[in-house]
Amino acid sequence: LGATIIASHASSLIGEATLAITKKLSINDLFATIHPYPSYGDMYDRAASKWKQGRTSQRSLDILKKVMEKVR
Repeated sequence: LGATIIASHASSLIGEATLAITKKLSINDLFATIHPYPSYGDMYDRAASKWKQGRTSQRSLDILKKVMEKVR
């Protein structure tokens, strides 16, 4: 797969996508990465979260949300 980013700050975002592709990282790897908030890099966290919502039960997401709130 590849990545295309069309945004005003694409140069700030493409590095992580390139690393993920080169190292064959999974969505879980991206989701587990700490992204500063708020930042443009937080886009990866949000994208991974949306992907996981379609594949994870609501109960699991609620638990994960509580854990993430305590960590942040």
